[in-house]
Amino acid sequence: MALGSMVTRNQFEITDDGISHKPTGYSFTRGAGENMGQLGKVLSLSAYYRPDEVKEWTRRLWLEHTRKKTLA
Repeated sequence: MALGSMVTRNQFEITDDGISHKPTGYSFTRGAGENMGQLGKVLSLSAYYRPDEVKEWTRRLWLEHTRKKTLA
């Protein structure tokens, strides 16, 4: 298995309804839960994003987003 491509903040799209990792299509939507998209699959140009890293980034960024909304 490939080592994995680097997951970065700018790969995510965050809205008030949810968050998605653009390269893989993995998303979490409030109320609907997870959509795995292409997570765990080798993408074009042999890009591979480790599922555990994408999920951890998703969790952290969503928590950060919801905290900001609560404090606003």
